[in-house]
Amino acid sequence: FRNQAADKRDFKLLCGDGIVRTITGYRGDGTEIGKRALAVEDCRILMNLAIDERTKNFIDPFCGAGGIIYQVKKLYNNIKVYSNDCAVELEPGLIEYGSVHTVGLAETYVSDVKFDSISTEIPFASKATSGVIKGIANIVKYASQECKIVIMVAEIQKDEVCEGLKSAHLYIGGIFDVNRKGTSVSIIIAFKNKMYKDNFLELMDVLKFVY
Repeated sequence: FRNQAADKRDFKLLCGDGIVRTITGYRGDGTEIGKRALAVEDCRILMNLAIDERTKNFIDPFCGAGGIIYQVKKLYNNIKVYSNDCAVELEPGLIEYGSVHTVGLAETYVSDVKFDSISTEIPFASKATSGVIKGIANIVKYASQECKIVIMVAEIQKDEVCEGLKSAHLYIGGIFDVNRKGTSVSIIIAFKNKMYKDNFLELMDVLKFVY
């Protein structure tokens, strides 16, 4: 499990001189709205919440250095994995991980397949929130009726993102606040279909009763 972490695994990166190099321990650029690689625990949470037995096509529309993509491909060889990010230098690494990758903004993404699961962590900067909402609104045009959407946001972003999801005709099934090693984040779970949202709420009631 430890060896799957970003600081241990290899990533193919298109460098500034135009050469693709294998970088061990690539973790992004560290900027507020830049690309980054999530901790394995975060990737597993976001993957496990989004994927179920109906999932055939999965996408991370703000994939960064591909932590979630890496985990999905490692654990599910029967799922077709798609990714999107505006940073062209990440493309070789994401393709190497096994993703059908697109370089560009999520708000202009076009797909010929329907996604059953969408999961991502967005940049934790308020100035990025409106663009993220536009991107999600576009991506869910290609969501199947069974689609579940799972997004990790900064706690200060959650209200605005939730309103954006509702405007995109999605149903909020749950919002879970998490202390992520000192960073307050929220995980939002939304659904394309109200029936699946209602089923999820029933399941949560059972889990709360049991545990």
